[in-house]
Amino acid sequence: MRIGVLLLAVIFIAGCSIPDISGGVIKVDEKKKEEGFKDVLVIKDIDTLPKSPVLPSETGRNVAVALNFVIENKDDRKSATNIQAEIFDTGSFTVPTPSQTISFILPQEQRLIRFDMTSPSKDKIAGLKTQTNVNFRVLYNFSGSTLFNFAVVDLEEIKRLQREGQTVTVPYGIDPYGSGPIQVHIELLGTKYAVNGYPTMVMVKVFNKGDRTRGTIVGSEIKPHKLKVFFPAVLPTITPPSIAAGPSKESYETAYGNVVSFSSHCGSHNTGDTWGECYNSNHAVPCQSAGLHCQAHDELEMLCEVTGSKVNRIACSNSVTCGGTRNCGGGGGGGGTAAQLFACTGQAGGTECENTEPIPLFKGESPPLLFTTTDADLPAGTPYKTYAMTASVSYQYELRGSKDIDIMPLAAP
Repeated sequence: MRIGVLLLAVIFIAGCSIPDISGGVIKVDEKKKEEGFKDVLVIKDIDTLPKSPVLPSETGRNVAVALNFVIENKDDRKSATNIQAEIFDTGSFTVPTPSQTISFILPQEQRLIRFDMTSPSKDKIAGLKTQTNVNFRVLYNFSGSTLFNFAVVDLEEIKRLQREGQTVTVPYGIDPYGSGPIQVHIELLGTKYAVNGYPTMVMVKVFNKGDRTRGTIVGSEIKPHKLKVFFPAVLPTITPPSIAAGPSKESYETAYGNVVSFSSHCGSHNTGDTWGECYNSNHAVPCQSAGLHCQAHDELEMLCEVTGSKVNRIACSNSVTCGGTRNCGGGGGGGGTAAQLFACTGQAGGTECENTEPIPLFKGESPPLLFTTTDADLPAGTPYKTYAMTASVSYQYELRGSKDIDIMPLAAP
């Protein structure tokens, strides 16, 4: 029984974006958004040898059929790594080795993939002409990056331009997007420039720009620690987006009685009143952490089955037990405060923020991720200056392919 789904609610920090206060004296040169190859790996030239139709196997005479296709890296700069080709639905064919791995495919390189198969027996298809469909997939690892340019303008410079009736043009925009189906978009909210001495709001969003009829990011999410956003030091203190808080420990115990341990962000992992988690001794932990999984779970790897208002005791691996009283896992006390979706640390020249929770993609895009900063801090006496933000994302992507194969017995004599 499914007891919950992953919910990601981005809390937008209270405050207003800065309106354009320049009166038109600050012009923005918005860069054309150059994009690299979206579908960096493609599957092409799918065929069999011998070509369809093929003969069925008979007693003492197996008919060998090879499924061939080409994987091409269309990018001209980056390699795809850890490529895994797998037939996951063999149809009526027998495939002794249904998977194979390639360490990398270089830029603009092509690799021929071959799977040796055996056609079904004549008896298996009842001596009739039939068609079967062989389905396969290709998994690969890739990473992309984004460069975003923006300007910080001093308020005194705006006053001077207004007083003298002059204008200044500053850069803005992404130039370029990196290659790959998963791309990170960055933009400023409000004006298309930051104002010295005022806070800035930055919106980040992840898109699947690939052909989603043929491929998708594995798990439909960005895994933890795979999205990194770098802010220059001119934006001194970064407040990242948060995951919506679960209920407080007190309100939880009022509804369900005492709990062994409590984490205030459990609400992001469960819905309704289904709060069952696995626990080890007296400390509740999510089953999906540290390789712990309930033996009975649904495809979302949720935790313990709930019947009515009781949590069933379902055995977990590694001697971890499920159920008992309702336990909201993850350790720690506290109640009701939102958990940070990103961890931000100081780096040379600025601040890097890295996601600590999965970021789901729905219909090819993530929720908007809003970062706020404290007052922009230009060097003294600087009228305006251009800065760059960068983002990088690493992921596993899946492509699908299929081949219809006709099986035709010879006419009986």
